[in-house]
Amino acid sequence: MLLCDENLIIFGGNDLTKMIKNKKVFYIVGAVLLGFYAGEDEKILNFPFRVNVMLYAGSLAVTLGYFHFSNRKKAGYSFVMEFLSSLAIAFALFLMIRIGFLFYIKKAADRDVSIMRCPVYNFISGRRNSVYFYFHNQRYSLGYRNNQQLDREDIIKNYELELEYSRSVLDTYVIRRYRIIPKK
Repeated sequence: MLLCDENLIIFGGNDLTKMIKNKKVFYIVGAVLLGFYAGEDEKILNFPFRVNVMLYAGSLAVTLGYFHFSNRKKAGYSFVMEFLSSLAIAFALFLMIRIGFLFYIKKAADRDVSIMRCPVYNFISGRRNSVYFYFHNQRYSLGYRNNQQLDREDIIKNYELELEYSRSVLDTYVIRRYRIIPKK
């Protein structure tokens, strides 16, 4: 048991339940994880959409069920407000679980590294530069620092994306390194 002053959460017994019911904790954790998740997600290609749907639906069912059954007898209970809160908390829970999946996919990736040159079909510069390319006949994008100050049309016509990647579970690919190189 950890004892703290009254403004902090005390771990142990019913205090853990209070922390779980404190939706602000999930909002803060979700915001932090969203920032962390944004950098990790783009390094994995071909993550199955159905896994995302199942993870979010499961998270929503757990949070909606928990908050509905724990709060429905309280005065001022509103199913709509509980549902909206559950959507946000389920998203935070989804991010937590998905980040765990992303780490597992990275750790499970083969040690064998393959190299592939992929055609670039678009480059967008702005607040975040992105290069769009074809990998196994599917479209993907990666963030790219255009340190050479190359022109968009020049990149599309004269350059390719060289990917160093490894295969992993669920038919995913983990990007080890990538760079833009001139076409041969």
